[in-house]
Amino acid sequence: MPASDLPRPGRPSFGRLVEVEARKQVDTRAGRWLLGVVLTVYGAGALMGGAGGFADAFAVGAMPLGVLLPIITILGVTTEWSTGTSVITFVLEPRRGRVLAAKVVGGLVLATVLIMLALAAAALTTFLTSASSGRTPDWDLSWWQVTGLSALLLLGSAQGAALGALIQHTAASVAGFLLVPTLGTLVFTSLLGNGPLVPWLSINDAMTPLTGPSPLTPTQLAQLGTACALWIVVPGLLGAFRWTRREIS
Repeated sequence: MPASDLPRPGRPSFGRLVEVEARKQVDTRAGRWLLGVVLTVYGAGALMGGAGGFADAFAVGAMPLGVLLPIITILGVTTEWSTGTSVITFVLEPRRGRVLAAKVVGGLVLATVLIMLALAAAALTTFLTSASSGRTPDWDLSWWQVTGLSALLLLGSAQGAALGALIQHTAASVAGFLLVPTLGTLVFTSLLGNGPLVPWLSINDAMTPLTGPSPLTPTQLAQLGTACALWIVVPGLLGAFRWTRREIS
């Protein structure tokens, strides 16, 4: 049979790309170790907070996820350049923007799964700590506590993906995620004091109300949107531009 008559394999669907990219984030030695650290740290935090009830177990246990989830997302986005697999990836799927989108969505899907596991672990530790002390479990957990903390974790993962796409180097992207927003807050505070403009520019200040007891006010929601545009959307667009045009070596 002539080569021209052989059936040509179709390009992978976007759902398939998301599945592959999500698996790649945990299917490496670094990813497995980091995921193990995430689950261990979360379990310890939930166990410490379990004595205070379901809400405390979820909040205390999920605090480390705010740092560790973005790092997992950064690893997923930067792996093509740091491990030299970009040649293989872009031969299988030449549309680089599609690959980057799959990495971002895969990271957010993984973050969502870990948040659900966090809720399950919080419920388990609340039951165990209450049973061991003979108390009635406190299951009081408002919809906003789950929504706000989940939004905080997902936005952190999106911020990590944006920085990873822009910097395209794992160590530098992790350092940027950990240092740049804090340094930005210090700069804004030193220039503007504690004035009303700081929450519009500092993503750390804008995200703080997500951990509060009540939903965001319209002003806080607008501040969050502005800060996310500055720290997530702009780096993400610049990163996508660089991602699609970087020379493969």
